[in-house]
Parts: sequence; C-alpha cells; structure tokens
Amino acid sequence: MKPAAAVIELQRPASAPGMPASIVRNFFATIAILVSCLLHPTSGQVADGSSRLDEIVQSALANRQFMGAVLVVKDGRSLLDKAYGFADMGQRRPNSVNTRFPVASLSKQFTAAGILLLEERGKLRTDDAIVKYIPNVPPAWRKITIRHLLTHTSGIPGSAPLPGLVGAKPFAASPTGPNDPAIDGSLEFAPGSRFSYSNAGYRVLDHLIEKLSGQSYAEFLQTNIFDPLAMKETGFGGDCKAGMKGASGYAPLWPESGKSVSAPAAWDLCSTTHDLLLWEQGLFGGQMLSQTSLDKMTTPSSAGYGFGLWITRLDKQTTVIYHPGNISGFSSAMAYVPDSKLYVVVLSNIDGTAAPRVQSQLLDVARGID
Repeated sequence: MKPAAAVIELQRPASAPGMPASIVRNFFATIAILVSCLLHPTSGQVADGSSRLDEIVQSALANRQFMGAVLVVKDGRSLLDKAYGFADMGQRRPNSVNTRFPVASLSKQFTAAGILLLEERGKLRTDDAIVKYIPNVPPAWRKITIRHLLTHTSGIPGSAPLPGLVGAKPFAASPTGPNDPAIDGSLEFAPGSRFSYSNAGYRVLDHLIEKLSGQSYAEFLQTNIFDPLAMKETGFGGDCKAGMKGASGYAPLWPESGKSVSAPAAWDLCSTTHDLLLWEQGLFGGQMLSQTSLDKMTTPSSAGYGFGLWITRLDKQTTVIYHPGNISGFSSAMAYVPDSKLYVVVLSNIDGTAAPRVQSQLLDVARGID
C-alpha cells in the first residue's frame, strides 16, 4: 500500500495576471519539501543563520536522492547536526544522528594512518618496496613501494583478485594475515608512472598492517585509533547492526515498497557523523600522528591524492582535504578546510553521488557563514 502522502495531487494555483513564474515554481518547491517531510522524517538541530544548509539537504531528500545524517562544524560551532529519512523504510525506523552507516572508501584514510603509525614505530618505511615485507609477491610487483600503494600509483588493477592475500574479503580475520600473495600479478602500468585508483592496492596495505602488527585489521584500528579517540560507535560488520543502530541501504529514487538493496557486510567499516568528527579533529589536531606523518598524509601527488585523502584548492588561499565513498546502498563524503576549521560529514543510506554532491554544496555555503 502506498503511503497516503504519495497520492496527493497538487493543483497549480490560479495565478493573477502577470504573476511571476518564479512564485509558482517556489510554491511547488515548498509543497514538494513538505510532502517529503511527511514521508521521510528528520531529527536534529540547525543553528541560527544556517537554515540554508538544511534547505540543501531537504531538497535532496525531496528528490528522493538522499537519506542519512549530516554534521557541519565550523571553528568549534555546530551549524547543522541532523538526520533525514529512514534507516529502515520497511520498519519505518527513522535515521538519527547516532545511526551507523558503512563508510566505504572513507576507510582508506584509516588504512593510511595505520601505515604511518607503523612507520613511526619503526616497523616499516613508506618508501620501502613491499617485497621487503611480503617476499613472494609476483615478479611485476617487486618495484612497488608502500608509497605507490598509498597514492594509487602502484599499477595494481583496482579490482584485481587477491587470493592467498585476503581472500574474497577486504579485511583478513587471522592475527598474522592468511598467506602471502601468489597470484598472476600483472600491472596496468609501471609503478610510479601513472595514477589509477585501486581498491586492491589498499587491500594489500590492510594485509601489511596485519602482518606487521600481529593483529587483524579491525583489531589494529580498534586499539590504535577508535579507542584512543573514543570512537564508540565505529566498527565492522555486526557492529553496524548492533542494537538496531545500523541503516539499511537503498537505491536512488527508491520504490514505494522501500525494499532494501543492501545491508552492511561483515567487513564493512561503519561509523556515525559524530564519531567521524572525532576522527578528523584527532587527526588534524595532532592527537593521532606526528606532524611529519600528517604532512606526508596531506601532501598531494601530481594527481591531487595524498595518503588516503584527496587534497585540492577551492581558491588560491583555501585548501580542502576530503574523500568520498560509495558501495551498494550507501554513499558518504567527508571534507575539512584547515583555515576555518570547517568539517563537513555526510553519511547516506542511498548509493550514488548524492552524498558528495550534498557535501560540496554544504561546504560552499558554510564557508560564507560567520
């Protein structure tokens, strides 16, 4: 059965002679947002003077391109801290600011930080060849360095299978890593000669963390990042769903039935907007890495990618450090502007480009808010 609000028929208002078309358009835009709010609840806070931020998200919600949670903080002041739509449409369970979402490729910055922590402890050097630590890599891999993997310049195809390294899952569960890789190992290009985004390359880094730390990837992040920063709502797989706090994933323009297209998988890293703010504040506030390591992480290559982060300029003076993420049913985006201490975190249980697009729009508007 369709929700009652879905069958509301909107009639064009009788317009007086010469009524501007913009008034009519604004009327329909307002009604669309009202109908969307009936279908998809919101909860949270909007700071005074920041209503434009909320309008941006409400517009994406009204167009059925977004559900999720959003947090915008500038120089210590929360401008928008709000959840939109449903975590589970079938159960009519709304999203909240404490809902956990899989973050997809946002996890790459945690991998990069883990590698740098191991370097600070003398376990590796980022300019070392990976063959030093994984001796039986395929011959074509022998010139690949850890830095190549971190900056997506290794030449390893993005979706390369890695049997014997991490199996079918991105993160191994054994204490020391299952086996060293024994695969074909053909590369798309010579290491260091080009940029090509590679999820498989980061899986090799995850394995390297396991091998050198003696912990699983999940255990290493928990003890070295999540616990020190008090990120209590961040974890993997089952943690995403525990206590009914996890979101189910949906496609854009979801059907009226609200059928989920995805739920968090066992290896998905999931988090909340509040926990990810703790991470960013800890990372850029010097609680996690030395300044030398942080400089390495945030120095862009020629392609604009650092270690697990994109770095670019919004204008001649303003740098933004960011990363999007997308998997079936979920999308995410996170950005930091150092000169104004502006943080924008957008987590969505709709896949596609909505979260990065909303994040970009919020970033532009928030920069102009005093």
